[in-house]
Amino acid sequence: MVSSLHAQPPKRSVGTPSAQGRAAMAMLVGRVADASGAPIAGASVIVREVKSLESDGAPLVASLITDHSGRFNFAASEAGSFFVLVTGPGHEWQQNMVQLANGTPLEVRVRLARQALRKEIDTVRASVDVFGFGKDSLPVMQRQRDGTYALDVRTKQDTIAYSLVGVAARGSYFGTQTTRVASTGSYPEYRSVINAVNGVARIIFDPAKLTRDSSAARVTFDGGAGARIAQVFDSTDQFFMRMVAPMREGKRMEPHLMDWTAETRAVLSGLTAERDPLVRQARLLQVVVLASFGAKIPPAIGAQALREIPPSAAMWRSGASLRYAAPLVAQQLADSTLPLWRFSRGVALTAGDSARMRADAAAVAALMERLVANTQDPRTRASFIATAIEVTSKWQPATFERLMSVMQTEYADRQGTAEILRRFSANRLLRVGVDMPSFNLRMLGNDSVSITNQSVKGKFTLVDFWATWCAPCLSEMPDLHEAYDKFSSRGFQILSISADASPSVVTRFREKWPMPWMHGFVKGALESDELRALQINSLPRALLLDPAGRIVAMDGELRGAALQVTLERLLAASGR
Repeated sequence: MVSSLHAQPPKRSVGTPSAQGRAAMAMLVGRVADASGAPIAGASVIVREVKSLESDGAPLVASLITDHSGRFNFAASEAGSFFVLVTGPGHEWQQNMVQLANGTPLEVRVRLARQALRKEIDTVRASVDVFGFGKDSLPVMQRQRDGTYALDVRTKQDTIAYSLVGVAARGSYFGTQTTRVASTGSYPEYRSVINAVNGVARIIFDPAKLTRDSSAARVTFDGGAGARIAQVFDSTDQFFMRMVAPMREGKRMEPHLMDWTAETRAVLSGLTAERDPLVRQARLLQVVVLASFGAKIPPAIGAQALREIPPSAAMWRSGASLRYAAPLVAQQLADSTLPLWRFSRGVALTAGDSARMRADAAAVAALMERLVANTQDPRTRASFIATAIEVTSKWQPATFERLMSVMQTEYADRQGTAEILRRFSANRLLRVGVDMPSFNLRMLGNDSVSITNQSVKGKFTLVDFWATWCAPCLSEMPDLHEAYDKFSSRGFQILSISADASPSVVTRFREKWPMPWMHGFVKGALESDELRALQINSLPRALLLDPAGRIVAMDGELRGAALQVTLERLLAASGR
């Protein structure tokens, strides 16, 4: 039985510790430079501690600003795994995972890539807030005879802060006119601050002052084994970026069809040559993660990872492990069930395959409970249990019920527990066989139009909760378009509900993926009242409603190849 331990998170300190303190602390020191190599003073460095499989919700432990030489430092009282997000005005953000060890400072040098700009700049809008960030308006700037754009903003304040929309390829641009640059906070976005004269602040944007530079970001590490582990983590992230790159360009993503031969050869060679035990563990994780991306990795590597990285090893709780669910993948690789879990959605399993899945689910649950027994942090422990719940929900009912009880009784105060209970409890709000709860959403691009339950009745409707920042959501785009083209004439429709920062983000995304169906939008992303009312706490989520508005399928039945299989079955049964 899994026991509970509600330890408090370790306290963090930021600053320049003494020589004696440095010997006892886990330290990160670094330097941030722009695309030309010059130091960036005032760059933002956000440090988040990895404490769960839900890496996007990693707790913030430090928000740092670089000094005049572009330098920063972070000191933690305990070793651990951290996400380090670096941003600078006019540059793309860069995020890396690092593993910090006590008494061994890790140095990171980041050279940011310049922010990608639109090839053609036509309409430029100014996002202006004279009272504080958060109350934006988007007036169009007027093009002047000299090629610049201008906008006069009336204000009672001495200064205004603004950013430009329509200049950067993604997000906003901080502008070409400024007296100083201000960060909007923990999110990597900047605004220019200019003075007002006689109640008017005049914003000038000069396209001629833009610098277009396609050079990639560069990140280097120094500091012994810690630096080598960071480099392994960084290259693992690069593999992930290579995998998702096609869908970001509007192309179909087929990870299981990608050629990973070169990467596989390189990571296996690095593993064979590695002698340092901790770095070797990191390399084993890298090989395991590459297998989850579709690389042909021998099952023996999964078994080797489970042998060489004991349940007590901190590596299982590292950023790379938690972000890519490495313990789960290692077990599935060792059991030769990884292809069944990852790439066979919608394909009927044979009796033999089903037996393998049941055995694998039991092995995964046992592994997760061993990891829980060797983990102090309650958030990480709860995340391991949540993984076991997802795997056993279909294949090991008795274990599933036991773990659900553990989650509910021992981790009730954990933020993600409610989501697990909502997804898997017998009386959850969203489940097959019940009517879709009442909803009232704004139509994307037209707040005056409401989308309600009545809007989707009369047809089989796929309600897809998504966002452009959600990689799994983007991977579904080809399947959604194919299903819509194939079944729309038989009484099938789609309602996509975006949890993006603004409608304009979706509009730009639809230049690559047209998504020719209904669209709703919620303000506040996952914190919106509408999604909270529907108990939507993570993305992607998908529901299929019948013509009467009743939920007839959910999530896994509506992803990838499974979507068309499910639609064909239900439409045929209804005589469509």
